[in-house]
Amino acid sequence: MTASNPMVIARYFHPSSSMTWYATEYNTDEEVFYGYVTGFHYPEWGSFSLREFIELQLPYGLKIERDLWFTPKPIKQALKDDGQEL
Repeated sequence: MTASNPMVIARYFHPSSSMTWYATEYNTDEEVFYGYVTGFHYPEWGSFSLREFIELQLPYGLKIERDLWFTPKPIKQALKDDGQEL
């Protein structure tokens, strides 16, 4: 695996949209992930907060969900499995 294909350690998703967060790094002190986000107009690499995911209240009582069945894999494979590409 190379830096152009980092390992995804966790996958989060918005249950009523196409937004998906592929976490490739996690800072335990700040509770912040770094990874790839899809579902916007333009997918992008960036940081996202675990605390914000936990506190966010979506309509109908929904929350951002962690994919509990996800197994770590390179980003290109994770995206391919979801029908997307980098």
